[in-house]
Amino acid sequence: MTNSKYDSFVFTFFQSGVYVFADSRNMAKQMIIAVMEEDQKCPSRTAFAPQLISSLLKVGAYKRDVLEEPDWVMFFGTLLLAALLIFIFIIMIALISRKDWRQRFVPDIFYQIWNYKLIQRSDP
Repeated sequence: MTNSKYDSFVFTFFQSGVYVFADSRNMAKQMIIAVMEEDQKCPSRTAFAPQLISSLLKVGAYKRDVLEEPDWVMFFGTLLLAALLIFIFIIMIALISRKDWRQRFVPDIFYQIWNYKLIQRSDP
């Protein structure tokens, strides 16, 4: 159905086995169908299961081309980025604590001093 204009199709399975269907435009869209023998039952309670390693192993569908390898570059890149951000935050906290950015000199607030003097004069 690579060059057809149909959106769906119907197929009857006469033999047991594991069948892999994929979208020709997007190979990441896969569906794996395990057809059991007449005397066998599905290994899980539900007819549909996510494509996890455990569910694929239960129906005997584990193949190297079905399961994708982990993206180690993305994993270690993310790990390195997280470590770099933590290091930057530690440096920033160390600089702020060393700099001691507290206000050392508090200027006089003239309107408060003036009002205090007025209160002292009027206080009997």
